[in-house]
Amino acid sequence: MKKMAVFMVVLALLVMGCDSFNEKTKVTNDSDYDVTFTFNHFKEKPYTLKSHTSDYYDEYPYYSIKSYYATPPRVSYFTYNEETRFFNTSARQIKIVNEIDKDVSITALGCMDNEPIIVPANSELIVAIYTLKPEFSGVTVPNSFPINFTYSTNNSTVMAHW
Repeated sequence: MKKMAVFMVVLALLVMGCDSFNEKTKVTNDSDYDVTFTFNHFKEKPYTLKSHTSDYYDEYPYYSIKSYYATPPRVSYFTYNEETRFFNTSARQIKIVNEIDKDVSITALGCMDNEPIIVPANSELIVAIYTLKPEFSGVTVPNSFPINFTYSTNNSTVMAHW
């Protein structure tokens, strides 16, 4: 009788455990923009979620977001308890320091207002940015020589240098 009870408990656990393989991943878009994203696995099928909606996807909950984009790119996300939420990224101020003796044209993949931004030679400029992980690119004006950027998250400063 004990063997039968143990067998039934094990069988019940196995059956209940199979449900976890059919779980869906919930994604909520609380932002003001439609978001297209892919999960971090071999299929990389893009999904699009309209603003202020949520949906369930036939993906294992442990898959994370691999990539995402919105137009304009003013969206970030976080994942908690197997649910991903997209949200509007608030503007924050960064300082761009141009250490080059030429004007610099700088972009951040659409994450700043009025891109490209021209920073005069050997000067600083404070601008608003709408991303938590900025990627900068730029060239000198008017020669279009590519330049390097160093971004410090400690003091929200971007340094333009050779």
